[in-house]
Amino acid sequence: MEGIRDPLWRRLLVSFRTAERFESSGCSWTVLAAPPGRERNERYRYVLLVFETPAVPVLLVALEADILGDWMATLLESGGRRTLARFDSEPAYETWRELAMQAAWERLAALRGADKTPSTRPERGGPRYPLNP
Repeated sequence: MEGIRDPLWRRLLVSFRTAERFESSGCSWTVLAAPPGRERNERYRYVLLVFETPAVPVLLVALEADILGDWMATLLESGGRRTLARFDSEPAYETWRELAMQAAWERLAALRGADKTPSTRPERGGPRYPLNP
């Protein structure tokens, strides 16, 4: 699998704190969280990186705020970026983690099982999840 070309992941790996790290399915999985005290100033709150080799991640799933302050889950891979879901308010870590893990597992399985056909451009948008406070 081809690694992510966007250098964003390097900046996040250096500036964010590690929330979780584990090995599964031949990959190294790392969850990063915005540093304490800087959460409100960061576009990204949580980031899941999936490394097939130690050099470059193949997937990045993030919880981020858009320019208007709306929260969304996005997936970044070598083929591009797409929005997985939008939220009415900032979701709890567990809610985002469940969605991020599911999306990463599904995409990883698709990449590993993919044949040699050209990939299509990722879709934009995604379902909106209202959260009850």
